[in-house]
Amino acid sequence: MSIKLEVGRRDFLRGASLALLSAAAKGKSWAQSPSGLPPADLRLEIAPLKLEIAPGKIIHTVAYNGRVPGPLIRWPEGKPILIDVVNHADVPEIVHWHGQWISSDQDGASEEGSPMIPVGETQRYSFTPRPAGFRWYHTHTYAGHDLKRGAYTGQFGCFYIEPKHSPGSYDQEIFLTLHDWNAYMGGGGDASMDAFYDYATINDRMLGHAEPIKVREGQRVLFHVLNASATATHWLALAGHEFTVVGMDGNEVPSPAKVKAVRLAPGSAAPSFQSATVSAAPMASVAPGVTISAKTGASHWAENPVTIS
Repeated sequence: MSIKLEVGRRDFLRGASLALLSAAAKGKSWAQSPSGLPPADLRLEIAPLKLEIAPGKIIHTVAYNGRVPGPLIRWPEGKPILIDVVNHADVPEIVHWHGQWISSDQDGASEEGSPMIPVGETQRYSFTPRPAGFRWYHTHTYAGHDLKRGAYTGQFGCFYIEPKHSPGSYDQEIFLTLHDWNAYMGGGGDASMDAFYDYATINDRMLGHAEPIKVREGQRVLFHVLNASATATHWLALAGHEFTVVGMDGNEVPSPAKVKAVRLAPGSAAPSFQSATVSAAPMASVAPGVTISAKTGASHWAENPVTIS
């Protein structure tokens, strides 16, 4: 048995209009439930976090996926990536993909045209990571007078774009992030006001409260080090050993150099997001957000001891 359906012009237009409105509503709300989109390769959730950096020392901050630093993103050079970012914080947020060649609407800088992520909503980022090398990602919100916002929070993580060629020769590859916590304004040496901090960490722990990095004598270890501090300078050294600098700003250097210490410092007197990724140069001065890639033999890390076994 067949049923013949007769639809008048007015009914058809009314139904079509409702369908279009429904589709538009779904398109607007995909940020909360992107069921109609292809699955993301990565999901980052921005949310408050109580971070224990040492026994009894709790930092109240905002972070990615309930951890500091955020998850390490390793991605092949030239392969497109889809990243969903969910904002569970109490203010609009945004994620900047530092050092990458991507369009301004995906770059994660609102002043360049990237949209902010409203509270409770999701933003999908879609781009092809490049160039190869050690990059990072972080919030690009403005802290202003609130030193619990923006770059002072735990919203940062390492982004390593694996090169198609020259993967390197090493026995271990280690990513370390430096950060400073509980900032407050104090008097500077020139009578100006500077940001000071109560605590400093490597990854998520204070000195003496993390597991040591264990290597064997004679191994080649590649360290990637990110200075994710908003303003503070850090020195890094390997007691009794040297770094072999293999790159700066996430890119290979033409002539690797050996140094005994690396200085990671703000690029200017004021907090800035124009921080570099550095692989170490003699007494190199780098902005907060610096990443250092350096090869070394076995010894100990200045603020995170290495056990030689």
